[in-house]
Amino acid sequence: MKKALQIALMLALTATGYAQTTVTLQPDSTKGKDAWISSNVPTTNFGNYANFAAIAWSSGGDFVSRGLMQFDFSSIPSNAIILEAKLSLYCNTTSDHSQLHSTLSGANTCFLQRITNSWTEFGVNWNNQPNTSIVDQITLAASTTATQDYLDINVQNWVTDMLANPTNNHGFMIKLATEQKFRSLVFANSEHINANKRPKLVITYKLPSNDPCITLRPGATAGKDAWITSNTPTTNYGSYPNFAAIAWTSGGEFVSRALIDFDLSGIPANATITEAYLNLYCNTTSDHPQLHSTLSGSNACFLERITSTWDENSVNWNNQPTTSATNRVNLPESNSSTQNYLNIDVKNLVADMYNNKNSSFGMMLKLVDEVKFRSLIFANSDHQDQTKWPQLKICYQLANSLGETKGVVANPLLVYPNPVGKNEWVQINTNGTKVLSISLLDLTGKLIYNKDVDTSTQAKYSLDLSAISNLATGTYLLKVISENQTQIQKLIIQ
Repeated sequence: MKKALQIALMLALTATGYAQTTVTLQPDSTKGKDAWISSNVPTTNFGNYANFAAIAWSSGGDFVSRGLMQFDFSSIPSNAIILEAKLSLYCNTTSDHSQLHSTLSGANTCFLQRITNSWTEFGVNWNNQPNTSIVDQITLAASTTATQDYLDINVQNWVTDMLANPTNNHGFMIKLATEQKFRSLVFANSEHINANKRPKLVITYKLPSNDPCITLRPGATAGKDAWITSNTPTTNYGSYPNFAAIAWTSGGEFVSRALIDFDLSGIPANATITEAYLNLYCNTTSDHPQLHSTLSGSNACFLERITSTWDENSVNWNNQPTTSATNRVNLPESNSSTQNYLNIDVKNLVADMYNNKNSSFGMMLKLVDEVKFRSLIFANSDHQDQTKWPQLKICYQLANSLGETKGVVANPLLVYPNPVGKNEWVQINTNGTKVLSISLLDLTGKLIYNKDVDTSTQAKYSLDLSAISNLATGTYLLKVISENQTQIQKLIIQ
């Protein structure tokens, strides 16, 4: 049976993008999953132990300990776009370990590594501990005090992947980079009596937009990108697979930057950019001696709009184009040498590029502080692995090109519910307003259906969508013209 979709007259063409949502996960002992394992008691389970710790010590013999943890992401929609995910770990100042954070024999630098197979909180021990991966591992720098908290650790990539592939969510392990006795990092876990000491994961996400979107990911043939470097200032690197910002030394100090330009011609005229997200992937096969490097300090970078022309096959350091700092995007310091940067919000930057076509020629990547021994090294469209190519997703709305609103909107348009099946009825409640015509358009403004109507003698009008031939699923614009105004509302047809 066909359903009725009621439409009362309400505001025209409102934005349908979803707002950001932030969730905080800080489970207690009843909901948390974490455990501690130790080589000196290799078959003992410590599922109720309050330490999330990496320790190398001696007590009746040398031993090594590690911690395991897994968060439950079931409260986050599976199609969520993860914008930010930050983990905070708090020193367990009430630990029964003889030292807290200790550097007695050297740096207590630790790794956070993804666990790659299943484990149980009350069954895991040293002998049956799960495997881990060094891919995208996170480095926790040596502590500077015995009670230091480690706040806002960037785990966006992990959460993005764990949400997209739930069967790969086995949590993560903390272990010392050098498991040599008299070193330790001792944090609390979900068993800790103080709720404020328990590990906290803050995730910010948004749901995909209903707006039309395009995804740009060109390869070597269609892509336009290049690398420029001050130590060979007249050499062109238009086919070099690095999209990298580097300050280094090799026979002298040098600085390198990267350029990329995406073709935005697929976005219709008079559109409004509602979302734009850029994905950059570490070039793990780069010939540079380091990948992402913070040897001398932060490798934070800027993405800036290029404001003068350049040619992929002739650009070099000496003739590099100009850039603008307006709406530039800051890429924060990396927390691993192979970190991918996913869902970078470049909306304002892309909007500037779209709205200023005659003075916009892509983006430049450069270090915030171009001091030697710092680098961020991504792949570009010339990389042999297409999964490493930069990816830009842009969503937009058409605005003011279709005559959405004429005069004062006295009775704004409301579509409820939305989406609607393509074999269902759309029922328009006129509320006494005389409707003259009803149209359905696609998102480029192409007319799909039009009918002249007269509702002066009736309270509602019903439109049978099944009567519209070759109506495909997708997002459309429902246009209602009355005596004194024209209104348009998005209609999603399933």
